[in-house]
Amino acid sequence: MRNAVGELAPIGSEPVPAPLSVWPPAGAVSVPVDDAYERLARQGYGYGPAFQGLRQVWRAGDTVYAEVELPEVVEADASGFGLHPALLDAALHALITASTDKGNGGGTGLPFVWSGVRLLAGGARHLRVVLAPGSGGVSVAAFDGVGQPVLAARSLVLREASAGELTGTGRQVRQSLFTVDWVPLPAPQDSDTAVVQWVRHGESVGSEAASVAVVPAARSGVPVPEAAQLAVATVLGWVQEWLADPETDNARLVIWTQGAATGQDLAGA
Repeated sequence: MRNAVGELAPIGSEPVPAPLSVWPPAGAVSVPVDDAYERLARQGYGYGPAFQGLRQVWRAGDTVYAEVELPEVVEADASGFGLHPALLDAALHALITASTDKGNGGGTGLPFVWSGVRLLAGGARHLRVVLAPGSGGVSVAAFDGVGQPVLAARSLVLREASAGELTGTGRQVRQSLFTVDWVPLPAPQDSDTAVVQWVRHGESVGSEAASVAVVPAARSGVPVPEAAQLAVATVLGWVQEWLADPETDNARLVIWTQGAATGQDLAGA
């Protein structure tokens, strides 16, 4: 399943945001955030401790200003990122908070498409953020604690979602296409075809001819991770050998485990 797609492109000639000279912004109205995450949780947004970095929010017309800070639980990981994703995500919580503070009880915009994103400085643990309406979305500018630019995004397009969609209320849950379905079959009977190494050729599974590869049970005393690695490598070799055999063009390969469905053979599962 594809979750995201992106394209790396030259930066171009877009100007770097000018440093912030005044903070908080003159004329902006403070938005209460003391209970912001409790209110968001009631709407279906389950932000854990690592993502609760919103500290202050202001609003001036349609422009939202915010201060965010990387929570202590993930602060040690900051050096591994140009900009920690939890810090950037917290900056966007200001949009939701400012929207709900205005009494918007309908859908809420969630981040969907980013365009023209530039990281201008790394290692930030505290951001001052300006979120302003732009053509087709919201422009994002982030600055460090002294007003120097850290990140700029030309446009962030939001996708409308309701609280019901976030919690599953009022919608049908889609089942994954990638599942394991255990279907009991009778054990393969001996056939007139000689057994060649690991495969019994010519067995019948339903109405189709098949090659049956029997996965041996894990040896006693072998750790489960090691047994699983060995089983995967063994079955991969079987599949490659089976695919290379011209006699299997119209047959089905069945991997036969014993005890995997009941949890008795974790490596086989």
